[in-house]
Amino acid sequence: MDIWKWVEEVQDELVHQGHHRMAHLMRVLPSYTVNENHAQLDALVPEALALARAVKNPWIEIFVRHWNLQSRVAHRHEVSGMLPEAVSLVEFAHRDDSRDCPQSICVVQNLTNCYDQMDGPGYVEERLAVAKETLAKIDATWPCFSCISSEYAAALADAERYEEAYQFLEQQRQALLLAGKDGSSLSRSWVTALINLERYEEAYTFNQETHNLGGGESYLLSKTLKEAHLHALLGRYEEALKALPEFAKIAPTPSHYWSWAKGVHLLVEQNSYTNDWQLNAKFQQMSDTLSNNGVIRDAFTMMLWQAELALKRGYPNTASRCCDRAEALIPRLRKPLDAPEELEKIRSQIASAVAKSTDNLSVETPEQVLEALGENPESDIALLEHARQHWPENEVLALITARAYDAMGEHQYGREVLSQYLESYPNSPNTVLEYGFLFLAQGQHEALQNWASAMLKRDLDQEVHLNCHWLLALQYNKEEKFELAKPHLSSLLEQQPNAINSRMLLAELERKTGHLEAALQHLDKLVEMTEESGNYDWDRMVVATLLEEWDKVRHSAERVGFKNIPTEGPIDQEMGTCRIQFREADGESVTYYAVRTGPVTARIVEIAAPDNIQYYGDTVVFDPVKLNEPKEGDDEEAEPDNEYVIYPSIQTIKVGGYTSYFLDGVHPGKEQLLSLKEALKGLGCKCQVQSGEDYELYLGEDSEPMRGLYAYIAVPENQALQEVADLLATTTQNYAHPLIWPDMIEKLGDETELERQRGIGEEYGL
Repeated sequence: MDIWKWVEEVQDELVHQGHHRMAHLMRVLPSYTVNENHAQLDALVPEALALARAVKNPWIEIFVRHWNLQSRVAHRHEVSGMLPEAVSLVEFAHRDDSRDCPQSICVVQNLTNCYDQMDGPGYVEERLAVAKETLAKIDATWPCFSCISSEYAAALADAERYEEAYQFLEQQRQALLLAGKDGSSLSRSWVTALINLERYEEAYTFNQETHNLGGGESYLLSKTLKEAHLHALLGRYEEALKALPEFAKIAPTPSHYWSWAKGVHLLVEQNSYTNDWQLNAKFQQMSDTLSNNGVIRDAFTMMLWQAELALKRGYPNTASRCCDRAEALIPRLRKPLDAPEELEKIRSQIASAVAKSTDNLSVETPEQVLEALGENPESDIALLEHARQHWPENEVLALITARAYDAMGEHQYGREVLSQYLESYPNSPNTVLEYGFLFLAQGQHEALQNWASAMLKRDLDQEVHLNCHWLLALQYNKEEKFELAKPHLSSLLEQQPNAINSRMLLAELERKTGHLEAALQHLDKLVEMTEESGNYDWDRMVVATLLEEWDKVRHSAERVGFKNIPTEGPIDQEMGTCRIQFREADGESVTYYAVRTGPVTARIVEIAAPDNIQYYGDTVVFDPVKLNEPKEGDDEEAEPDNEYVIYPSIQTIKVGGYTSYFLDGVHPGKEQLLSLKEALKGLGCKCQVQSGEDYELYLGEDSEPMRGLYAYIAVPENQALQEVADLLATTTQNYAHPLIWPDMIEKLGDETELERQRGIGEEYGL
């Protein structure tokens, strides 16, 4: 069974039926998954599911839900939240109208992935049984054969049956070869099996030779991590450091955490990697993410590694906190196995380290404590905790202690410090604000809402209540619950009318909720309050432009330094080139060249591809916050895409009304192309060349290369399309080589001409 052949056939059928969007989504969902564009995938899955159900095709629904699980479970390790969906999908895929779907086998892998990640060793027998049963239903011609075989081998490895895993993979490789496959689909499992058998040289060679054309960025990063780990195992520590990706590269995708942490742990053991408080923060981030996601066994092991690293750099208190967190995970394991014994070993090492400790923490005043603090929050924490026992009422000590824990990545301990302080000293506005910011930073919105709402009900100082209102406004704004944020900002302004940040945020939210007049009133007030110009002037120009209050646009424009602005009427004058970024429905950002026509307006002058949303000719209001810092002048480092300022679009205020089509073929020459552009311009159209000199075409195998032309033609909606097609036919009929515009012809429904142009396309390899 060739799953991808089925996918291609379904896509062709969807296009033939007019379901172009569904076909497009089936193409991009796997790509987004393997290339780790998970935010874009999340934006598309609800739409894809709705369309799959609308066309009443359960097989397509299985496809969509499978790739959603691949992204969320296999890559992002979101086990806790997705296990019910994995179970539901297995049930759905085995219904009468679904069980024959080629991808019904894949959903079993989704479920076994969940159990593998929750507690791989604890679920070994169940994983082996499911994989064995599934393999009995398929053969080596199925792409699923390699996936399920890898799951079976991974379960054997988790049971420490390493030789058996190796022999099993060899057996499956032979089956693939007999089926005419190359066996490369088992490459990652094969490398792991060789590592487990301590055959490191073989594993390194095999890893270097592996490839996976459909694996995307995720596969390449996984291969690089394996390379770094193998260099370290072979004692090649400098090479390992060079190969090891930066933490920021792997941080967004938890499926890479284990490999990165394992490699770094090994390098630190050999004193080849910096072991400091910043590394602790990285391990804390990884283990917290995994435990929160339900990946319990890996999180437990990583916490013990984190404790070992802390002991190695001489901080038993940090190690002890790691052990406390690890111990809390043991009840969540399917089977404890050797977890309690491993934990006890580390506890014993901590006790020994504490017994040998000779720290002198004697201080006489809080001021002395603050003077003694350095650049290392880990060493500061011991002194600060000692000092807090002597001066529990000192707010500064509590705040700095919480910040030290936060820098270490141990956010829960920072919250505990501030929570304890607020229990005794609730009328502490600075601590209230800091405590709330910790909740916000960790995305604990429900906890913040419950706590801040409870504080507002208590008889506390006004400033405490004001800070709670501010925190709740920030939380609701972050969640895009703008209507819930606005009352808190209004309460703030009732008591502090001159609070600039609160009024600016309320004006922004009024704009986002469509209350432009209310937004402008707040911005007018801010301008009245201040002699100096500020961001509120820019915000005011945005809202005033949307309301066509041009006098107010002019007033703020002059305040921020614009010169020679028209003294009356709308502002529409060329102010140079910029680029405008649009956020599309799938979460992707697209950027187009534009002419700035006012302080916060621009007209798009770049034609989008025919399959994309068309913005050419649109006039937009943009947010005047630069998204880049373009290189200016003759700077040799300037990138072509970073030559002009990029602004994010806020709203289209005038639609250009164009549709684009492509023009392809052999370049007719400079003069003829110029004549063609002029002819199209006479119909209100614009021709934009996309190709460069490297676009070459061949007419037959022995042909000399000919420069090609690939261009977009933007046609206004009020222009008859047939006239444009006729103009193209007339203008290009005497060219030495023909040009084609098949998508325009297809829209016109001229099947005869479409067939002729497709023939030209095949002849010239277009």
